[in-house]
Amino acid sequence: MYEQQNGQSNGTSTGTVVFALMCGAVAGATVALLFAPKPGAELRRQISETTDRMRRRMATTMTRAAGAVDDVVDRGAQAVERFEQFTGSSTRPDGGAGTSHG
Repeated sequence: MYEQQNGQSNGTSTGTVVFALMCGAVAGATVALLFAPKPGAELRRQISETTDRMRRRMATTMTRAAGAVDDVVDRGAQAVERFEQFTGSSTRPDGGAGTSHG
């Protein structure tokens, strides 16, 4: 939202930030498990279970985020169509003429 208001972008997408935070959480959990006093086999099992759980959470979160982005894009396209119908003009650079491939 800030990027749209002042016309500047730092080049970081929301998906990148979410992914980085989730990777940090996984790394933190792994380090915490490594410093816990447990036998090797139990530690490996717990690390495996924790990473599997985090992987599932990340997949769910990324699927939801992708769905939300798709919804926003669809609503934006519908808003543009309504605007064009209301004003009788096109907001497209080609004047709404479309492109022909041939």
